[in-house]
Amino acid sequence: MYYGRITSQWGRLTAKISGEGALCGLWFENQKYFPSIDADAIWLNRVDSPSEIPRQVTRTFNQLMDQLSQYENGERQTFDIPLAPSGTPFRKVVWDALLQVPYGQTSTYGQIAALVAKRLGKKTMSGQATGGAVGHNPISIYYSMSQNHRKKWSPYRLCWRS
Repeated sequence: MYYGRITSQWGRLTAKISGEGALCGLWFENQKYFPSIDADAIWLNRVDSPSEIPRQVTRTFNQLMDQLSQYENGERQTFDIPLAPSGTPFRKVVWDALLQVPYGQTSTYGQIAALVAKRLGKKTMSGQATGGAVGHNPISIYYSMSQNHRKKWSPYRLCWRS
């Protein structure tokens, strides 16, 4: 795995990219559930010999920085970087459901839970369980928490929607 730090208008971000060039995580510095990173991790911002990094990793990291910058400047509403988040099958279904919320629109955990229940062939799904999966979202820029929130939303949960 490869890691890179990105400075944005929202604060510092840490990206985790697989050797195949898929984005596995993008966390705000010190956010809840920020992963532990091995001491021998390869940091893209500190590589002495960039030719040692697979091209697809460098390409994804550069695209991520460009697309975040465009998003910050209001020039982009979606991202097109390959994703490979780690999580349970249930969490992955929830994160996929988050991608269905259109840019600029909101929904509650209960509404997302209903969508997840339908996808899983169940009658109902717990909004609390869905909210827990949203909270463990490893790529909050893509899988927004601001578009999917409790009925009483609080700003500490602010993240952005692709």
